[in-house]
Formats: sequence, structure tokens, C-alpha cells
Amino acid sequence: MLIACPDCGRQVSDKAAACPGCGYPVSEMLNRMRIIPYDPETMTGATPEDDASIAVAMEFYGDLLATGDGRVWNDGGQIVARMKYK
Repeated sequence: MLIACPDCGRQVSDKAAACPGCGYPVSEMLNRMRIIPYDPETMTGATPEDDASIAVAMEFYGDLLATGDGRVWNDGGQIVARMKYK
């Protein structure tokens, strides 16, 4: 699929590592934007405070989402914590 480079606007494949026109790191950007379900089996909070925030949010909201750059979101679109992989 073709996407617009956020730096120069050129059409770039979503499989490209970088924009051929300006060198913008397209694959890095797409990885940061990737949204996946938060999985407590493979993910944990980045700090003990994040662990506590995630536990409270999971009790209150149920399922959470995580993005490729380590943010954890509730279903209301609020960032509740930062995560890392175990």
C-alpha cells in the first residue's frame, strides 16, 4: 500500500524502510503507530508506577491497547502508562 511521506508528501510503499525522496524513516514511523492489544503475558509497565496504572486501568476499562512506541491506552483514548516487553 502507498502512503504519503509525512516529511515530503511523496507516495512511499508501507514496506519501505525510508522515503526514497527525503530519507524519512517510514518503517520506524509505522512501527510507532502500530496498535496491538495489551498482553500482560508478554508486556509489563516500564516502571513500577506504570504497572500500578495498568492494573487499575485493566480493572476499570478491561482490555487495553498498546502502540509500537510503548504507550498503553484505555478504550477512551487516554494514555494510562508506558510499557515494555518482558
